[in-house]
Amino acid sequence: MHKPGKLAGLIAFVAIGAVLHGLLSITYAKVVGPAHRAAELDSEFFASDEPLDVLVAGGSHARSAIDPKFLGNAMNVAVGGEHYIKSLYRLRYLLDESGRDVDTIVIPMDINGFSSWRSDSYDPEYVWGRYVDFAELGAVKGRPFLYARMWTKARLVPYAGELETLKMMWAGTKAFKTKESIDARLAQIPDRADRRNGVEAATLHFEGHAGGDESLVWAFRTLIEELRGREIRVVLVAHPLSPGYSFTARKLGADDDLRLALISEVEDPGHVDFLDFERIYQREPTYFYDGDHLSKRGRLKFTALLRRQLVKLGAL
Repeated sequence: MHKPGKLAGLIAFVAIGAVLHGLLSITYAKVVGPAHRAAELDSEFFASDEPLDVLVAGGSHARSAIDPKFLGNAMNVAVGGEHYIKSLYRLRYLLDESGRDVDTIVIPMDINGFSSWRSDSYDPEYVWGRYVDFAELGAVKGRPFLYARMWTKARLVPYAGELETLKMMWAGTKAFKTKESIDARLAQIPDRADRRNGVEAATLHFEGHAGGDESLVWAFRTLIEELRGREIRVVLVAHPLSPGYSFTARKLGADDDLRLALISEVEDPGHVDFLDFERIYQREPTYFYDGDHLSKRGRLKFTALLRRQLVKLGAL
């Protein structure tokens, strides 16, 4: 039986722990959450109820390649590290919560799009937990305990194990880059070898990873089906890649057959169109910042080209 003094001490310890936990959770949510680039772009999206002609979504390829101000009434909400699963839940959230009308959504259809590389990555879970249904995802993936753990971290202990996230936030790197820092980076002129060589990036994306992840295929199909159901036109875009990236990705197992089969499955001219720009700048190394991201110069050229093609399709 506990002595009264020990019991009171235990209660005080638990109470202090609960208060500290609450303060840490609130501080993390207030400081880290809004600083994430996805959250910043969400806020920009919700700041207006004006209908959009074009909304660009996806990961870092779309983020670096497309400047929406040259597409007219358009917005780019692409965030580095976003894959089809994240895009499915995030676009659903943005469209449902805003009620905003969007005519056309541009979505990546790149050769790395179905690689299992980082397909289980949702850090920081607090941010992606705002969109992602971890219970549904656990069932789709057949890994309910993994995603239950992610749900717990997102909802109950968002600050746990987040030292690296805090370091990235303080340094303004990765998912905490601002538009200004991204523009400044793409405006830099890297070494000629860096512009030409996509081998390292392709190796990271494919070596030891499945070229066709089933959960990403599920998310892609579901996303296209939902956008069609909302009567939103979809334009799938294969973004420009360096020759080193294209070659190495296929050498290491990029599943072109799967990608082409999915394009054939969903393509419906006027409703779902596909534009293939993968190889257009492979003799223009100065258009690349690195092996799989366009530089500022490449982005200006590419956005102008994309605009012409969207006009030709009748999407603009």
